[in-house]
Amino acid sequence: MAGFLSGIFNPSSGTPVNGGPAPAARPAPAAPPAPPAGNNAPPADPPAPPPGPTSSLDKYTAMWQNATTPDGKPVPQTGDPLAQPLFNFDAVKVQESANQMDFTAGINPETITKALSGDAAAFTEALNQGIRAAVVGMTMSNGQLINNAVVSNNQRITAQLPTHIKQHQLLDSSPDENPAFQHPAAQPLVQALKKMAFAKDPNAKVEDINKQISGFLSGFATALTEGDPANVKQQQQVAKGETDWSLF
Repeated sequence: MAGFLSGIFNPSSGTPVNGGPAPAARPAPAAPPAPPAGNNAPPADPPAPPPGPTSSLDKYTAMWQNATTPDGKPVPQTGDPLAQPLFNFDAVKVQESANQMDFTAGINPETITKALSGDAAAFTEALNQGIRAAVVGMTMSNGQLINNAVVSNNQRITAQLPTHIKQHQLLDSSPDENPAFQHPAAQPLVQALKKMAFAKDPNAKVEDINKQISGFLSGFATALTEGDPANVKQQQQVAKGETDWSLF
């Protein structure tokens, strides 16, 4: 009986009172949200920075860089072969060559015998014969050396003549019809640029080098004008639609 009464008057009981409706069941706790898809994937690469401002001089940057081989090594600058000396004497080798010479081979043995016995005239004759033999030998050797050097130098001149003619044509021509390139104040700069470009690529055509020099100088002048602070300010005002009262 006590259990019956307790079931009636106990509000926590799930049994309906006086036949009333049963209380609604408590909802089950919600499951935790699932992690977003791809949470374990590596972070994406940051976006590439926007390209920087371009300049009319960008394409001429390589003009100042040393020429390289296909594997990236610098091309050695040989310079003008005609400016190199014809003879490169090594004192050690000259001494070694002189030690192999016998200047007494041309002296008459009888004269040597008389000179050793105290004959002063024979001694003098022996000296003369030895010196004559040395002079003849050195003259023949020097003559052969000079002949070989002249022939070698002629070949060197013949090989370099087209290059020197092209360089003369380049230095004597104007990069453009613009008279500013012919001004005496501009000539040292123009000629220096020509020599630098020609030394970097002696096989380039005169027309191509002049075109490159003209484009570089024109681009340089344009970059100076565009980068002038007053011009930059004016362009910014125009872009904003403002009036530049300094023009009035």
